[in-house]
Formats: sequence, C-alpha cells, structure tokens
Amino acid sequence: MAIFLTTPNIEKLKANKDIAGLIKALKYKKNSTIQIEAAQALGQLKDPRAVGPLIEALKDSYAAVLRRTENALDKLNDPKAVESLVSALKSEYSRLQKHLKLAIARIGVPAVEPLIKALGDYNLSVRVSAAETLGKINDRRVVEPLIEALRDENWEVRLSAARALGELKDTRAVGPLIITLKDHESRVRVGAAWALKEIDEDSTELPEKILSLIAAKDWDKLKKIGEPAVEQLISALKNTDQEVKAGAARALADLEDKRAVEPLVEVFMDIDEKRSLRRETAWALDKIGWKPASQEEQVNYLIATEKWGKLIGIGKPAVKALKSLLKDKHAEVRVNAAKALDKIGWQPSNQEEQVTFYVAAGKWSELIKIGKPAIESLIRSLRDKNSYARLGASMALKKITRRDFADDYHKWLSWWEQHK
Repeated sequence: MAIFLTTPNIEKLKANKDIAGLIKALKYKKNSTIQIEAAQALGQLKDPRAVGPLIEALKDSYAAVLRRTENALDKLNDPKAVESLVSALKSEYSRLQKHLKLAIARIGVPAVEPLIKALGDYNLSVRVSAAETLGKINDRRVVEPLIEALRDENWEVRLSAARALGELKDTRAVGPLIITLKDHESRVRVGAAWALKEIDEDSTELPEKILSLIAAKDWDKLKKIGEPAVEQLISALKNTDQEVKAGAARALADLEDKRAVEPLVEVFMDIDEKRSLRRETAWALDKIGWKPASQEEQVNYLIATEKWGKLIGIGKPAVKALKSLLKDKHAEVRVNAAKALDKIGWQPSNQEEQVTFYVAAGKWSELIKIGKPAIESLIRSLRDKNSYARLGASMALKKITRRDFADDYHKWLSWWEQHK
C-alpha cells in the first residue's frame, strides 16, 4: 500500500495502475484537488476494487469531491464490478442509489444474473433497485423474474417491476400486468396501466383496456368508450381508492346510464364514506335524473348534499343518520349535525351519547361539567385536523385534570393510561 510522505502524484499512480495508491489518495483530506483527481483516475481505470472506497468517499462533504466520485462510479462499468455494485444497493443514500443503478445498467448483460438474484434479497431497497435496473437492460431473461416480482409482498417492488416491464415492452408481460390492474395498492395499478400502454395499447382486449384506463384514472377516454365501460365503472365504485370511486361516479354521471343508479345510491347511503365522495355520488345521481324512492334515501341524499335545513324539517326520521355524523372526520359536518339534532329536539339518552354530542358541538363547558367520563373523548379530539377542536379539547382537559400538556396527544394519552 502506498504511504504518502509527500503530496500524491496522481498521474504516476494512474500510469502504474496503482489502485491501492489511488484509493489512499481518495482519502487525502489535506488537498481536495488530489481527492478529485484520484476519483477521476479510479473511474477511468474501472477496477472493481474501487467500488467500496468510492462509495465511502460519497460521504465527503466537499461538493466537488462528491460530484467526481459519483462520476467515477458511473464509469465503473467493468463486469468484474457487478457483484460489488449490486451488494452496495443496500445503501439508503438516495444519490448513491442513482449512480449505482446507472453503473450497473451500463454493464448490461453481465449484470442480469446478479440482479435477478437481488430480486429475492431480504433488503427492500435492493429489490426495488434491482427491478428498476433490470428495466434498463434489454435481455429476454429479465422478463419472467420481473413478472414474478409483480407478486412481491411490498408495493414498491411491484410498482418498480411493473414500470420495468413497461420499459422492456415485451408482450409476455401483458397477461400478468392485466392481473396487476387489480392490485390493492392504487400506485401499483397506475404503474401497470402505464406499462400496458407502453407495451402496446392495441395488444389488450377492450375489457382489459377499460380496466387499464380505470387504473390510470383516464376518465375522458373511458367516457369516449361509452356504454361498454359502464359495468366496469360501476365495479370501480367499490374500489378502495377514494379518488377512483369519485372519478368513476363522475364518469357514470356523464354517461347518464340508468344501470349506475342503484350502485351510486349504495355509495352515498354509506354514511362512513368520505364527505367528498358522498357529494360526488349525489351530484352524479342528480345528473342522471334520480329521485329518492324512500325517506331513508332522502335523508342520506340531504346529508350528502349537506342540506341541513331540510334535514331539520324532516325531524325525527333524520335523527339516526344525523347521530352517525357526530363522529365524522370533518369538524364542520359534526357541528352542523349537532346543531340539526338540537333544533329537532333530540336529547342524548345516556352519558356516552352526551359526551359525543358535546364534543361534536364544541360545547367544552358542558364537557368540563361532566368531568372525568369525558376525558377519553377529549384526548381523542386532540388528533382532530381542526385547530379549534384541538384547542377546545386541551382547555377542557386542563380544567378537568388540573394538568397542562397543551394539545400534545401523546403526553395526555400517557398521563391518562397512568391515572384512569
């Protein structure tokens, strides 16, 4: 190993292909120019022994050294370096990941087997990077392992595999990608839809094309397809992705197909659905020309459209649905539901209902009167997105307990666990 008593001569070390000397010069902190030149030389010599030291050098805080080190890694595309480069994919350093993947992709075919093996690595970062990099190597061997990766337990790997298959444009992936359009993770569905489009939009039959467009949330194209898309758009109303549900509702409204009425009614009849989705489905039904067929449907329709005055006019038949809104995620909905119940003349039948009603209405002074039985509900309110609700709950807790943890949910919860 070279020991430097004087400034390292990079040109001489390079000419002698003294990798050990250049690696040592890479750590020569006295002079950043020497580090830069050593990194450049190692990149040009492309010796796999340089991989580890170059990776370590990426921790250098000096920007110019960092850039040259990255460039050296990019050039280090000797097949002998593959194993070292793939092993380094375990790094969580994002800038390093980028340059490792570039270097491995440039190596090309000799990197295929190590990368295929890496798809089964226990490390998530390695599997994701391996899938992404395989998509850059045009080798028929990579397709089947990437298809297998579409079933990985982690959605990031499945997404990377789908996008890699799209880049490769191999028609063997069409069938598995169509199945992936039903993945429970929306981002994977979008990736599969993109991949199918990249491979060949005409290679899929109409039902699969519709499924792909739903995954891609391309509602305009679905509306152009028209009537043949209705059944799958109706199915999309049961999707776990709220954005897909809302988009499907809007598309069905524009298509004005009566088959969509009952499924749309089912959506807004579910009070637990998100506020925005209740609105979307009510709007869609309005456009189709639907009218409530029962008082229950009318109540839920008025809740979806937030016609609080009309709900008060209905009176007692609206109470059950309004009570369910007292725990809605939106403070505005909770407050309006509580006001409507108050005007209807409803009274809580037990203390639990009373606490729920006062929290929704923001009647903090009444909760202070209730005291200890209200504490748990007040602590939950500290997680509310509404700042007024958090402030009111923290003030009430302070009055009841004579403790002050402001609106810190975790501190209040910890205290409560010890004192309830």
